[in-house]
Amino acid sequence: MSQLRKNQHLNLNNPFIVLSDLQSSLSMFNLPEHFKKKFREDFPNISLKFVNDSNLHKFTDNIKVYWGTRFKNDYFKNYKNLSWIHFGSVGVEKIDYKLIKNKKNLLITNSKGINSSSMTELILFYLIDSSRSLLKKRTSFKNRSEYENNFILSKDLRSINVLILGYGEVTKKMIPSLKALGINFDILSNQKCKLKTINFYEYRRLRKIINNYDVVINNLPINSLTKNICDINILKRLKKDVSIISCGRYGVFNLDALFKFLSKNPESFLYIDAPTSKQQNNTKKLVNLSRLKNVYLSPHIGGYFKGYWPKQYQIFAENLQKFIKGRNLKNEISFSKENFL
Repeated sequence: MSQLRKNQHLNLNNPFIVLSDLQSSLSMFNLPEHFKKKFREDFPNISLKFVNDSNLHKFTDNIKVYWGTRFKNDYFKNYKNLSWIHFGSVGVEKIDYKLIKNKKNLLITNSKGINSSSMTELILFYLIDSSRSLLKKRTSFKNRSEYENNFILSKDLRSINVLILGYGEVTKKMIPSLKALGINFDILSNQKCKLKTINFYEYRRLRKIINNYDVVINNLPINSLTKNICDINILKRLKKDVSIISCGRYGVFNLDALFKFLSKNPESFLYIDAPTSKQQNNTKKLVNLSRLKNVYLSPHIGGYFKGYWPKQYQIFAENLQKFIKGRNLKNEISFSKENFL
């Protein structure tokens, strides 16, 4: 957290620019017109511009704030007066830690918490399907007999052991539902927790415990501690009929090793919520994964819900008001190395 707030905000009464990448053909990444209008009404002295603006080069010195999901490290060089970056998602891994570790006047925040309920719903939906086996079939059952023949291979939710990777907002929301359903679960996290009724294991224990679980749920962020934490040495210790649910960052997995495991073990199943756009470096690997019969890929929809944009706008607008007044921002990210790649 910056210690130089008063100095940082001395000149913010003068007009400045918020730069955003929230223009897209996908509604989740496209700021609706009525919120652009609301921004102009709420902040008449602040300009909102977008990264594809052809005249942007004329205003680089006035860009103090970035709002979006596709931040590029080159922007630090291009916009030297950048003071605050707000990610409209949870992950901040796109930022190179080496470029920010000495930036005492830079603030970074995210939209943590706005879509944790939506993410929880999708994970629970997948978890229930690991027992009901509807998505696993990929096509509708012709009759009850066909379903029952398939259902024989399923496991009852109350007889399985679940390992949840990560102890963030989503996992915390899941816990009451898992308890209500009578599901046995443990959590892998380096965070200290006082919940005495739940087994917690640190990351270093993963290799020793992973073979005890029927379902593994990935809720981890991606950072220097979690990237490829599920490598070939971990994956080969999984149960051959394990169900993997990944709605956290897929970079937790070595995708090549995951493909080999799923190909070799057709009784296993992967539910994964991940983007497959051309902008993603691993698009080809994700597409190849989705072609396997024992994989169900949803196109990065876990965090999207009907009230997404009102909440997204609200958290940014409230933080912008605080930024102007030099107050502490909500969801500030500490510049600890483990928060970045």
